[in-house]
Amino acid sequence: MSKYGITKSSQIIDYNTIVEGCNRLEQTAVYFKNAGSEILNAASICNKEVLSVDNLSMQPVLEDLGNSIASLDKMIVDYCNNIKKIATQLYNEQQQELKNYLKEQEELAKKNAN
Repeated sequence: MSKYGITKSSQIIDYNTIVEGCNRLEQTAVYFKNAGSEILNAASICNKEVLSVDNLSMQPVLEDLGNSIASLDKMIVDYCNNIKKIATQLYNEQQQELKNYLKEQEELAKKNAN
């Protein structure tokens, strides 16, 4: 019994496009890391008086924001790695299902020819 109903190669997921999309997303994720680093740098350069409003310092808030933005890089990369892992598994399963289907069709054709 087929899991995906694959009977021709055009029904198989476009693995290369999925991987390419993930790779581009990972490249873009570096910008989050860089932006977070710039915010952290700005927070460390400015003293508490410069970053304060009504005697409340914004420095810890900027540091938290910088760390949060910088951490998006790892989250995006992890997410993309998971997508690529699942895409690989699905692609392999679909390829195998197509091979099995084609083999069954070939055997059926031989049987009907006799």
